[in-house]
Amino acid sequence: MAVFLDGEVTQEEVDATTAALLGAIGGLRIPIVEISIEAPTLTNVVRGQTYAFDCFIGDPSIYGADIAWSVSNETYAAINEDGTVTILNKTGTVILTGTDTNTGLNNSIVLRVI
Repeated sequence: MAVFLDGEVTQEEVDATTAALLGAIGGLRIPIVEISIEAPTLTNVVRGQTYAFDCFIGDPSIYGADIAWSVSNETYAAINEDGTVTILNKTGTVILTGTDTNTGLNNSIVLRVI
């Protein structure tokens, strides 16, 4: 990496320095220690309605791009890969789980279908 003390700086030098910095930063890894679903642990949901859920990993500003969503019982709710849940016409409870596919960390909430 070049250090510029005096004189003109060319675009090529800026590009080379930027590429070197980005290459160094790209090797850094932030450990994921927690995954959370943005909803209360027990959430009431209404039959026939659709709800969108989101996950964050460790820090609320770091949203997980690689979240696998699942529900404990597909006769109560259907979920897509984006965390959108459609509540079916059956009352009871269903567990919604978001799992980070890179680390295996997960978190769950209970959906009470009313």
